[in-house]
Amino acid sequence: MIEEQTVLVLGAGASRDLGFPTGERLCQDIYSLVLKPSMGFTRGDKHGSLQIDNSKLLARLLELAVGLGLANEQGETNEGFVKEFAEKLFDARPRSIDEFLSDRSEYSLIGRICIVFCISRYEDKNSKNFIPTIPERSNDYVFPDFGWYEYLWHKMTENVKSIEDFKKNRITVITFNYDRSLEFYLFRALKAKFNKHDADVADVFKDIEVKHVYGRLAFFYWELNYLYQNSGLSKEDYMMKANDFSPWEPSVLFRIWGDVGTHGMDARDFESNRSVLTEEARSQIVKRFIDAANDIKIYSEVLEIDKANDYLQDLLKAKRIYFLGFGYHEQNLRALGMVYKVLNESVKIFGTAYNMSNGEKETKRRRICESINLQERVSSEAILSNDWKGRNPKDSIIKDFFRNVPGADLV
Repeated sequence: MIEEQTVLVLGAGASRDLGFPTGERLCQDIYSLVLKPSMGFTRGDKHGSLQIDNSKLLARLLELAVGLGLANEQGETNEGFVKEFAEKLFDARPRSIDEFLSDRSEYSLIGRICIVFCISRYEDKNSKNFIPTIPERSNDYVFPDFGWYEYLWHKMTENVKSIEDFKKNRITVITFNYDRSLEFYLFRALKAKFNKHDADVADVFKDIEVKHVYGRLAFFYWELNYLYQNSGLSKEDYMMKANDFSPWEPSVLFRIWGDVGTHGMDARDFESNRSVLTEEARSQIVKRFIDAANDIKIYSEVLEIDKANDYLQDLLKAKRIYFLGFGYHEQNLRALGMVYKVLNESVKIFGTAYNMSNGEKETKRRRICESINLQERVSSEAILSNDWKGRNPKDSIIKDFFRNVPGADLV
C-alpha cells in the first residue's frame, strides 16, 4: 500500500508504454487521418465500394453539426477548410495538438474531432489490454504488458486484503493525457482481485482520483452509472453516453454522408434484417461526435475553468510528487497552479527526463525549482531526478525509473 501522500503527474510519455502516441506522434496521426481516404459502400443490385477523402467526410460532419445547432461557433465547414487545418498543423510543427489549437482557435472543433478519432483507435477493448492489438507470434496465450501500471498496481495492493483497504492508498493522479487506460486497467484489476460489483469498484475512484487536466474520451459506463449525477440527461442522451466508447474508424463517417439509403452506409447495412439509417439516427451519430469532441479541452479553456487551484491543493498536501513522461512546459505547470507557488518544503520531487540532453535536463530542473520557489534547494528534501534515461529500450522506462533511481520507489 502507498502510505505517503503521493501525486503522480502524467504526461504523454506515461502512456507510451501501452502504445499511445506522444504529442508529436498524435499530430502526425491527425495529419494522416485528414489526408487519407475512407472506404464505404453503395446500395443497389451490386454493392460496390466507394472511396471518399476523410477531409470531405469531416467537412460533412461539421456541416451537419452546424445545421443541427450543435456548433454555432463554427465558421467554415468546407473541405478546403479541413485540409487547410492539416496543412497549417504540418507547417507549425507544434509539440502537441493542444499547443496548436490554443494558438489557432478557428480550428478548435475540427482539431478535437480528430483527437477523438486518433486516440480512440488505440483503445481496443477486445485486445484484453486496451492498446492496439499486437499480432501473436505463436499460438501461446500471453499476458499483455501494461508497463509501469503493473508496478503501480503491485505497490497499491501490497498487504491489502480488501477493497476497503485498497481505498486507503494515499495517491492522486493528475494526467494531461486524453486516454483512459489507467482507469480501465485499475477497474478491471480491482474487479477481478476482489470479486466485487461494478458499483463497489467504481466507488474506489472517489478516494483514489484520476484527474484529466485537458479532458478525455467519454465516460465509462460504470463512471456514468455510479460516480456522476445523471438526473439532467434525457433517456436518449443517457443511452448514448452510457454506451462504451468504442474505437471509431474513419469509415464510420460514411453513415452521415450523402442521401440516407445511398452513400450513408457502411458494411453493416448490408447484413440481414438491418434497417436503413434514418435521419434521426444520423443526427444522433453527429451529436455523439460533437459531445465527445467537447469533452476535450485546450489550455485557454482550462484556465477559464480555473481548476488549477484544485490541482495545486493536491500538490500542497503531497509528501511525494512524481512527474512521469512529462515535458515540463511552463504552460502545463501553470495549468497545475504551480507557477511561483511554494510547496511543502519537505516534499520529495522526482521526474523522468527520457531522451533529454544535459542542457535540456538542467533547463527543466531550473523551471521546476523556479515554479515552486525552491531556487537551488534541490536536496534530499526535494529531489528532481533529471538524469534518468532508462537502461534498456525494450523495458518499461518508467518502471525502471521507479526501481533504479535512488529513493524513487513508491512507499
